[in-house]
Amino acid sequence: MKQDAGFTLVEMISVLLIVGVIAVISGMAIVTGVKGYLFSRDNATIGQNAQMAMTRICRELMDLTTITSATSTEISFTTTSDTLALGLDNGVIKIAEGGAGLETGDEMVDGVDNFTLTFYKVKPGGFWLVGDGVDMLKMIKVDLVLRRPAEGTTVAFSTVVNPRHTDAPGNAYY
Repeated sequence: MKQDAGFTLVEMISVLLIVGVIAVISGMAIVTGVKGYLFSRDNATIGQNAQMAMTRICRELMDLTTITSATSTEISFTTTSDTLALGLDNGVIKIAEGGAGLETGDEMVDGVDNFTLTFYKVKPGGFWLVGDGVDMLKMIKVDLVLRRPAEGTTVAFSTVVNPRHTDAPGNAYY
């Protein structure tokens, strides 16, 4: 009796099912890897943008000598070399030189979900107001929340600035 060479239908279906399962698992692994890469890339970009903006904000606020107006999202002040306005304008943090309005200012970082400036005064403590005078200003807390463009989630950043040209104890003159 001669045996026919070849595959049976059951063997072919079994192989196709196994290959299909392997393809699905491989596809899911590739998609997960790509999502992880995109998430990491967005985090790196957001972190770099926030670091550049926070560094510039700290540098400018550290050199302030007088404050003409201050709210929780905007400050107008004079440094040793210029008059500046810094604040949130339609989801973008901007800085404007020469006392110009923020709408004409240079963009520091976009995709801003929240930006808050909190001013603290010297002991006995509490919140600083423009009427207290710059010599009573101890520190400025800067809170920045940026949105991830693809996901809509947010990342928060925060720092504290001690202006150096005030008479508040602990603030050094340079």
